[in-house]
Amino acid sequence: MDGQFVTEIERNQYKIDAGPGSVINVIDNGPPTKLDVHGPARIAIENYRFHETSEDNGYLDLERSRSGTKADLSYDHITGQLKLENGAQVARLKKYKKLHQWKPDVPSENDCQQIPADQWNGAFGDKDFDQDNTMTCIKTVEADLGYLIVRAERDEKPIGYHIYSYVWVR
Repeated sequence: MDGQFVTEIERNQYKIDAGPGSVINVIDNGPPTKLDVHGPARIAIENYRFHETSEDNGYLDLERSRSGTKADLSYDHITGQLKLENGAQVARLKKYKKLHQWKPDVPSENDCQQIPADQWNGAFGDKDFDQDNTMTCIKTVEADLGYLIVRAERDEKPIGYHIYSYVWVR
């Protein structure tokens, strides 16, 4: 800017009045730099218990409990199969024989975010629940990240599961 100017700032408006003979050069510095900073997340914590006659049978949306519109998990009460639904994915399964008071070394949101795309799976494998407890990162249908702790209850017929889910909802 070169010359005489009067500026007013009011309610998200910036007004410049340039005097006679004044020059304003406008230069585009390009797009804003991307900052990998996220605002605070709403934490969705849920406990589910799947077995033949449980109330939690069917489809579950991990961000919105049972009232969501897109299910991330389902349980078939006839076969005992636990499935990922609608494109939900899991990665980095860790298996434990015993969890110490349900306080294992849980992943952070950043830990799950750093997992390469080729390590995410759209289905549980046959041997994923061969130990008593399994912990995994999950990417929900809505692309929110979290983790699941799944305890297989083999004494149930068909097999049952206790699932603790912790999801950072953005």
